Parts: sequence; structure tokens; C-alpha cells
Amino acid sequence: MVKAPNYYIYGHPLARACIWLPRGTKYYAIPQLTGRDISTIMIEQKPGYILSSVYLDINFSEGEMLADLNRLIAYANVNRLKLVIGVDSNAHSSLWGSEETNRRGEILEEWLLTNGLFVANVGDSPTFTGRGSNTIVDITVSTMDIQIRDWAVLSKMAKITDHVPITFNIPKSMTKVIKSRSLAKCDWHRFRHELSKQGEIQRYDLWSVDRLNAAVDFLENKIISALDIVAPLKESRIKVRTVKPWSSELSSAYKTYIKSRRLHNDGDPVTYATMKDARREFRRLHKQHQKESFQEFTEELQENNHVSKFVKNKLDPKPPIGMLDTADGGITMNGQEVLDILFDKHFPGSTKVKPAPSTNKMLAFGRKKQNKVKFITRQRVRDALGSFGKGKASGDHFKPIVLQNLDDSTVDDLVLIYKVSLLLGVVPDSWKKSRVVFIPKSGKPAGDPKSMRPITLNSFLLKAMEKVILWEMESRGLPDLHDKQFAFKTGTSIDEALTAAVDKIEQGVLNQQYTLGVFLDISGAFDNIEINACVEGARSCGLPDMVVEWLKSLLTGREVTSTINNESQTRFLLKGTPQGGVWSPKLWNMAINHMIASANKGPIKCIGFADDMLVLVSGPDPNTLVSLAQATVNNLQRQANAVGLSYNNQKTEVVLFTRKRVNLDAIDKIIMGGKPLSFSTKARYLGILLDSNLTFKEHLKEKISKTKRCLFVLHSLAGKNWGLLPKTLRVAYVSIARPKLTYGAHIWQHYVKSKEALKGLNSVQRLALVLLSHVHRSTPTAGLEVIWHLKPLDIFLEEIALRTFVRIQPKIKQITHHQKGHISILMKTLDSHKLTELVRLSDKITHKHLDRHYAVRDFGTYKLDPPEEPDTLRVYTDGSLIRNKAGCGIHVDHPTSSFTGCEHLGRDASVFQAEILAIHRAADMLLDQRNKTIVFKSDSQSALRALTNKTIKSSLVKECADSLNRLAANNTVRLQWVKAHIGIHGNEKADAAAKQGALTHALGCEPWLPVPHNKLNKMVSAILTKKWQDRWTHLDSCRQTRMALPCVGPRSSNFMQTLSREGACKTIQLLTGHANLRRHQFLRKEVTNPSCRICDSREETPEHLLIKCPDLKPLRQSLWKKGNPRGFPRVEDISKFAQCELMKSMLTAFS
Repeated sequence: MVKAPNYYIYGHPLARACIWLPRGTKYYAIPQLTGRDISTIMIEQKPGYILSSVYLDINFSEGEMLADLNRLIAYANVNRLKLVIGVDSNAHSSLWGSEETNRRGEILEEWLLTNGLFVANVGDSPTFTGRGSNTIVDITVSTMDIQIRDWAVLSKMAKITDHVPITFNIPKSMTKVIKSRSLAKCDWHRFRHELSKQGEIQRYDLWSVDRLNAAVDFLENKIISALDIVAPLKESRIKVRTVKPWSSELSSAYKTYIKSRRLHNDGDPVTYATMKDARREFRRLHKQHQKESFQEFTEELQENNHVSKFVKNKLDPKPPIGMLDTADGGITMNGQEVLDILFDKHFPGSTKVKPAPSTNKMLAFGRKKQNKVKFITRQRVRDALGSFGKGKASGDHFKPIVLQNLDDSTVDDLVLIYKVSLLLGVVPDSWKKSRVVFIPKSGKPAGDPKSMRPITLNSFLLKAMEKVILWEMESRGLPDLHDKQFAFKTGTSIDEALTAAVDKIEQGVLNQQYTLGVFLDISGAFDNIEINACVEGARSCGLPDMVVEWLKSLLTGREVTSTINNESQTRFLLKGTPQGGVWSPKLWNMAINHMIASANKGPIKCIGFADDMLVLVSGPDPNTLVSLAQATVNNLQRQANAVGLSYNNQKTEVVLFTRKRVNLDAIDKIIMGGKPLSFSTKARYLGILLDSNLTFKEHLKEKISKTKRCLFVLHSLAGKNWGLLPKTLRVAYVSIARPKLTYGAHIWQHYVKSKEALKGLNSVQRLALVLLSHVHRSTPTAGLEVIWHLKPLDIFLEEIALRTFVRIQPKIKQITHHQKGHISILMKTLDSHKLTELVRLSDKITHKHLDRHYAVRDFGTYKLDPPEEPDTLRVYTDGSLIRNKAGCGIHVDHPTSSFTGCEHLGRDASVFQAEILAIHRAADMLLDQRNKTIVFKSDSQSALRALTNKTIKSSLVKECADSLNRLAANNTVRLQWVKAHIGIHGNEKADAAAKQGALTHALGCEPWLPVPHNKLNKMVSAILTKKWQDRWTHLDSCRQTRMALPCVGPRSSNFMQTLSREGACKTIQLLTGHANLRRHQFLRKEVTNPSCRICDSREETPEHLLIKCPDLKPLRQSLWKKGNPRGFPRVEDISKFAQCELMKSMLTAFS
């Protein structure tokens, strides 16, 4: 559907003209010709034509009435386009079948005649049927060069409004047939067999660029030929969501309504009343039908786990690419002009003419040369191909799933091509071709080319080679970039960048001084940077010349193609890096590293995160700060211009951070591009809204609003007794809605302790809790939080802040933080709970583990212990945790001898660490073995997966992997998973040894092992859970819930998530006491007698019904396995009691 963007897409409810289109129709929206009373699109056809829907307000004057039509016809005439308009004219004329012509009809007749338009209406069937009135006000007009056929009024068709549907045929646009392969059920075994029959690429002692391109063409054709056999191209069909058919009852009501409308044509009040009754019944049934259809839709969402996608589409709708504004103030006329503008805007300097090819390099492929690229192995290439998602979109014919199923011979061909390509310093021509998809940015004005984001889809054959080279360079140790660059660096994240920025701002604000911040925005950074700047940056960072030359070839002569509907265009790029390329982020960092380094001098701090740069300087005098910042900005401008970049003055913000009163007009301004930049009171940096007083009030207000919007979208998916289940909604809140609020909490959480902030947080949490199940409006939030095990948001924000700080704290030691700043506050919190030393001992690292000389069999394949060769050493390992004490055990089994050992690991070790250390100790113990087959058998899949990952995140895992590699240097080493506790002799021996090790008395001080990061997170969570427990215990309210749930914990939530919405609702009523029981109704002055309706002896409360009511004792005993408990029953028993027939009648639904 196309509607006015200002009135529909952006939420305005008053749009009066729209166009509905079948899904899959190729069209452009024209926002410049779309408004409250007009919607216009262009359908792709040669010659193309415009389709428009127009509403002419009956109260408009002559000039106002024709304003939209005049703009429309002018656009069509200038661009020589055909035109079809559907008009609700509110005018009468014999030209379109009316009995008489009024003044509005005369005006419209003259306009149609003047502009050479043809009225397609046929006959005198009324198009509007109102009370006592049947008129013709809806007309269809077109330019003379369009033949509209079969025009008719569908008087017998169902209609919800008082206008009658009109149908007609217009020439169809020719659509391109799209073919695709079905890879989901492909026979990959047969695919590999077909590949093996097609031979290998030819080997040469002397390689050239032409021979390299020929080898790549042979390889690609080989893969395509095999695919054509196992997954041939077929015409793709667009899947359209089916509409639920009408029920017989609804169809019958519709026929009755239509029949009554025909009888009402004589204006008889009796027939009018009959028609009204029939219409009312039809609308009621139709509304009910729509409700049922939507309820079925929510069930489909739940079954298919598409809730997140639904919420995203609702909150961030992506409009289609429409007509764009041109530089001269006009509008593009066709798809080619749209592509021209998009390419010129996003790929400046690109050309439609293919540049001259480079010289044909020659390579003698000798052993000495091959030694330089020996790191390109079959295993590494397979690892690189396997790192991509199977169904990711590709720039060529091959999705990753195809490349991940290549046979060994084809992978060896690919290894050879990679080696030759790198040694030649040339990227094959076919790999330089890519597709560009333009994605509309959310919240940006329609028609602006800058509101589109180009996404480049490259060949995965190329991206895999990029990864192999990058992994090798990282393993050798890429040179360290400046420590104020935080993006695209291993071990750093956006959290460190935010910490560094806010820490610098705090130095001025908290010292009663000033901090000047200049938030710089680079225009089209990745698409505009000069290729030579990337090459020189890579060379200055110490990359080998061979790699530098290959990267230069990667960036030079790239060919990109974009298609919008049926229009395509190809450009050749002369600058920029491919967005989505593996090396692009690294090259960007290297190219601008000198800019960051030169800016960080003296009191100036310049922080870089991708294309966002922030210049900060603190001190007592604002004008001095402006002078210092101005020099830095000038220097950055010169350096940016030298590498083809420029700063966007309109998006650059200047903020003077201080809590002192200051007259900004009296302070000098930063000059950029010859224009002074006005001071702003706030700026957005990496998703955080920084206000000049550093209070974060506006940031929190904005985040609360966004979170609530998300919750309201989720609320549309659930009613009182229908919709998403509580479990699904809780997961959606925790994973979709709440993260919108908690992002960046470590820098702003301690600033939001005011009553206003806490009130806002509480309102968000309450909306979420009410969403999970329909509860009484007076139900306290604190009780619901305990029932659903959702920490109060102020406590949860503190937990998120501490967990983030625990992760980044080892990396921010060089920051000189203010004693009252966010870093000091978080460090004091860690100190108060004696966690600082444990954080320092954390084993969290980031290490690339590329070469694995040991094998790991598929998990889950060998549940039993398979037989081995007679001389095989079988090593069983296990870990154990008993009463918070860890131990590891080893059992070595050999036909001639066996050995069993154990080790105590102390209190701070985890089971995972015990499992890893058992394998580590066994490998070290066997290092003197030679030419043996050694099989390690472990029942821990997590340990085996950690040892197979390419990126190792634990120092203990790294040491274990290194020991296995040393052992595998002289032996054949395999790791194998076995199922635990099924009677495997060796596994039982290792398990007993591990338990013995856990129970052994400790000798020496602890911790003996590095503290696992996940254990630190659990300790932080336990600290904040205890804080929540203290608040819950000393709460003055929620007496009933505290009796049922005295301790906060996940047990109640886990059970509640298994219930239906109705079951959860009734259970919560009894848990909280806020139910339709006499005691609660008496307090609300709804009844005069609070006595129990069953025994009439005491007040009717949940406690009385669940424990004390004598008449309900038999019911309780029949429902509860343990009979009548002494204290409050378990949540499970309360739920059974709440859902019995007697309680269902007492706990009636409420509004």
C-alpha cells in the first residue's frame, strides 16, 4: 500500500488517498507528489506511466481543488509520462454519467479538456451510495495514449465504506523472470561427486594474470556445472501470505447486507432500518473475523520465532526506494536517473567506462615463492569458508553453503589460486565484481539520496581469501594502532570508547571547569577515502609488501552493479573501500591512524570510532579551549582533504560541557569550512545523548520512550486470553525491549538516582509486567517483579554497568579518572565486594588459534565408547564440582597398562575449567610419547568446542590447545565426545578421580587458576540479587506475595512461563491478593461484607482459601500431592488451586 509519507508512514492518521498494490509489484513511490489528499507511484514500464489516487475536498475553493492535480499533470507533461488517476471528485457532471452538472463538475470538465485527459467512466451506475442519495462522484481519467478497458462499477461486491468499488484493466508492465536455485534440500554428497568428475585446474610453472583469471573461470564454471545437475535454476515465485477465507456465517451476513442495500434504493425508512441492522451484523462479524485472523497470525509468529522481526518492522519500517530529488530541484523520471543520482552521491568519482587493464604480471611459481604463502592451507581455507552464514547473500553465483560443501580436490584448486593471486599481487577480475543494494535509512526524508545506505555484496571466494590473509597477519601480530582508536580492533569495543569520552568530559564538569567537545562527522567515509591513503597506511603499519600489493589490487578497478526493480547500472570505482569487505575496516583504521595520532597531543584528546571522531579538551577558560580545539580541527581538515575525505558541517556538533552558568554568545566559535559552528546543548555520540550538564536526563527520557514504544508493539500481540504466551513475551522483553534502555549503562547509570528517573524506570518495568499477563491494575509492581524474576530496573542497570566494567576494566588502566566520575564509582563498588583482585586475575583473552594439529570428531556421534586400534592410548578426562570445590581426573587406558590421577583446583574454578585442565594435564603427561595414536575422550562438549574454535577467549584453553599441538607434533591425536554416566569404564574411572580431586584438602592460597569471566558475571549478579532480596525483605507492602515468595529466585518465573495467559492471570491473583475476592473488594468499597463466600467464618483472602478455609480442605488435599502444607503452598500448587472450577468462578474476569 502506498500512502502519503507525511500522513501515513510517519503516523499521521488523516490521509485520505491511498493505493493498494499486489505484493511483488515493481514500482517507485513519488513522495514529492504524495500528500494528505494525493498518493502517486510510477510503475516500471517502457514507456512508464504514473498511477495516482486523488481526493478533492468538497469544501475546497477552485484553486485549492485543482492544486494537487496541476502539480501532477505538470510532472507528467514535463517527463512525457502516461497518467492514470482515480479521483473522488465530489463533483457532478454528465460527462461521467451524472444526471446534472454542478459548478464543481464544470470546473473539473474544463480542467480535463484543457489538459487533454480522457474520462474512462462507462454507464450510469452510482459510485456513491449514501442515505437517500445515489450519485456518481468517483471517476477514472487518463492521458489519451492509454486504453483503459473493461471499466465497471462492482455494485455487487462487498464494501465497507459508502463508495462502490470500481475495476478496470490497464496494460501490464513486463516483469523480468528471476531464476534461483533451491539449496535447502540439495544432495551435497552427489554435488561433491559431480565436482570430482570434472578435473582440476591446470598447473603452471610460470603464471600470469591471464592464466590466473582463466583458472578462476574454470573453477567457477566447474562449480556451476555441478550445481546445474543437483540444484538446477528454477523460476522463483514470490510467496504471498494467504488471507484467511470468509466463514459461511460471514458470507451469509454479507449477502444479507448487499440484498438490503438493493432494497433500500427507494429511500423507504423501513428498508433503511433493515439495511442498518444487516450492516451492523456484517461489520460485527467482519471485525470478529479480523480478530481471529490476527490471533492466528500471533500464533504463527510464536511458532516461527519471528517476534523480533515483527517488532523491528513496526518500529523501523523501511519504505521502498522512490523517485529522488535532482540537483536542479526537479524529480527523477525513471530508474536509470535514480541510479545515476545514487551512484554519484555514494560513489563519487565512479565512471561508466571500464578503465584500462593493468600490465600482465608474470610469476615463476617456484618452491622459494611458495614458502612465502605456505600459511594458505586446505584447512584454513575450509575454516574461512565455514565462518560465513550458510544462506548469506553473495555478489556472485555462490552462497556460502555451496562453497562449504566443496570436495577436497576443488578446495586444493582454490588454495592454488589463492597462493598465485597473493604472489602476483593481483585479485582476479571476476572477484572484483560485486552487487550494491541501496537500503533506505529509517527516519530520513523520502526523496533525499543521502537517506539511502549502500550495501556491497562481494564474492565469498574473495572474502574467504581476505580472511585467510587477515588471520595470518593477526597471528604474526598486526602493529598496534593508536590507543584512542576503538573500532575494528581485537579486544576493544564501543564501551571502551564511551568510557574514554565520558571520563574526559567528567574531568572538566566535575572539577567545576569546562570541557569542549567537537563531534565531527565524516561524509561518506568508506566510499570516499583515496586508495593510495589505504595503501600507504597499510605500508606504514608494517604489512608485508606482498600483502600491500594484493590489497592495492583489491581496491583498484572494482566493478559494482545495482538493480532497482528492472533497471540496472554498472559503475567502475576509483576510490573507497568495499563496505562489507573483510579488510575494509582494517584499512580504514590504518589510513586514518596518523590523523588520530597527530590530534592527541597536549591537553587534546581525539577519540576515533570508525568514521566518528570526537575532539575533547578540558580547562578553566572556554575561549582558550576553543583556540586549542580550532587548531586541532584545522589540522584534521587538512589531513582529511589529503586522503579524499571531508567533514559535514551540518552534522558536526560543538558542545561546551559544564555545570556552571555560561553565556555561550560571548564565547568564540569553532570555524569549519569558513563558517562558524553554533554551540549545541546536546550531542549524540555512539548512541548516547550527551547533554551539556552531563546529567543524562534527556538520554534516559528518550530511551524510556523508545522502550515503551517497543512494549506497545508487543502489547498488540497479546490480549487477555489470547496471543503470545508469557514465556515468549518475557523473552521478547528481556532480549528486545530492555536492551534499548540499558545500552551504555556503565557510563550513565549512577547519574539517574532522582525520583523522576526512578519513576520513569518503574513505569517501563510495570508496562512489561502487565504485558506478561492480564492483572488487576492495583497489583504492586514489586510483587510482579519477584513472580516473574525481573530485577527492578535501577538494580538491573547497576548489574549491567558492573558486568560491562568487569569486562573492560583491564583495558582502561591508563585512563586518569576523576574521583567522583563513573569509573571511580564502579571501582569502589568492586572494591566493596572484594572483586577487584579477581577481575585482575580474569582469564579472558582474545587469541586466534589457526593451526590445529589434532582432530575433533563430530559431537553426538559417539555416545558409546567405540573400539580403537590395539596399540591406541585412550585417555579419559573429567571435571567435577562438589560443594563449590573443583577437581579434575584422568584415566589412561592401554592394553598393557593403565593410570588414574586427580588434582584439586580450589574454590574459584568452574567445571569447564576442570574439564579443560584435565585434558591439559593429560597432554603434558604424554609429551614423551612418539608415533602413537592417542585418543582423548571427554563427556564435556563445551570443552571440546572451545578447543576447536578459531578465536580462543580463555588463557587456560589456549594453554591446553598449545599442549595438544605439541603432543600432535609426534603423535596422531584425536579428541572425542562420549556420553557420561552410561557405564563406560574409562569415563567412570575419570569421573571418580575428578570427584576425589574435588574433595581433597587444599594446600596453599587461592585462586590457583585464572578466574573465568562467566564466574565474575555470576558473582556480580549474586551481589545485585542480594541487594534486591534485602529490598524485598524490608518492603512495607506486598505482604501476601512475600508470604508466598519470601526469597527472590527464578523458580516461580520458570513455572509461570509454562502457563497460558489465563492460567498466569489467575495464579497471580492468588499470589498477590489483588483478586476478585471479598477482602480485596471490601477494601475497594465494592462490597460491604468481606467474609468468605464458602465458609462465612473469616475474611475471604488468598491465605484463608489456600490454608485455613475448612470447607476447602478436601479440595486442597485432592489437588496437592503433599496434602495441606503448614505454611504457604508452592507456586505450582497455588496455580492448580487457582485453575480449578470453583476458583475460576470466584476469580472472575475484570476490566
